[in-house]
Amino acid sequence: ADPYVKKMYYAIWSRVQRQAPNYVIQGTSADVMKTSAVRIDKILKGSQSRQALWIHDEAQLYIHEKDEHLLQDVKHAMMNFPFTIPLEVEFSLCEGNWANKVKLEV
Repeated sequence: ADPYVKKMYYAIWSRVQRQAPNYVIQGTSADVMKTSAVRIDKILKGSQSRQALWIHDEAQLYIHEKDEHLLQDVKHAMMNFPFTIPLEVEFSLCEGNWANKVKLEV
């Protein structure tokens, strides 16, 4: 075969090998985030708390102090997926601005 064709085939095949696993990972991550958002919306319904923002793999929630008991349910909603490797969920408390962010144990 033509060396140019071989070179093009190699470039395309290399791209496919790189993009195929990434496609599955990115798609699954998006599905997890969307499913979590729907679950959290149901948990917060009727409370004074709300979801504010989702960016990549982080969610910003405004939790009213009377609704702090819902955090365990929120954590469970974000972790409860049938994966071989369990998902980890971490919470941080931020009052005022991001400079005051501290890890929150739930």
